[in-house]
Amino acid sequence: MKKRILTMLIVFAVLLGSAGCANGGAVVPDDGADENQDAQVCGGPTGESQGGMPAGSDQDGGAAAGGEKSNAPGIVLQALDGSAMALSDFGGQIVIVNFWASWCPPCRREMPDLDELDKELKESGDAVLITVNLVDGRRETVDSARQYIEENGFGFTVLIDEQGVLASEYSVSAIPHTIILDRNGDVASTIIGATTKATILERVAEVE
Repeated sequence: MKKRILTMLIVFAVLLGSAGCANGGAVVPDDGADENQDAQVCGGPTGESQGGMPAGSDQDGGAAAGGEKSNAPGIVLQALDGSAMALSDFGGQIVIVNFWASWCPPCRREMPDLDELDKELKESGDAVLITVNLVDGRRETVDSARQYIEENGFGFTVLIDEQGVLASEYSVSAIPHTIILDRNGDVASTIIGATTKATILERVAEVE
């Protein structure tokens, strides 16, 4: 009887632990998550495609807007709108980079706040928001990402990281994962787990 009860408890614990992420994404606690946020994230952001991917070769960044140099990687990614850009294009600006996928519940939870943040930043010019959708061809495809964005009417920039190159560059092992780059393109702050507009703006204000 005790053995049966123990087995049932183990099964329940496993089911509870995996309930937060769809399609096989594991829920993993993260001690580095913002203390005001849910500390659950989705593991395996890009599936098998991320494993073993080399870091970006252009780590010194390329020529940026205004002729400035940026330490952000010069990895060029395609956007959903058909344009192409690299984080190094934003030298001299504070850049918020959010890694996500539409199958990840914590990612979806923060999307409305990110959309509001994007609208505010476009008016203030205090920073730039770039979101990076992690496509693995199974849990996430370009079509599923596009459908999710269009159905919700989100207006922020979405770059497609099909090979996990940029995610590997920043050691993204779980999503959502948000980094804030200072005006030199260096990582000034990291938020792992679902976050809010207020939290991101607080972090941006701390960047000099």
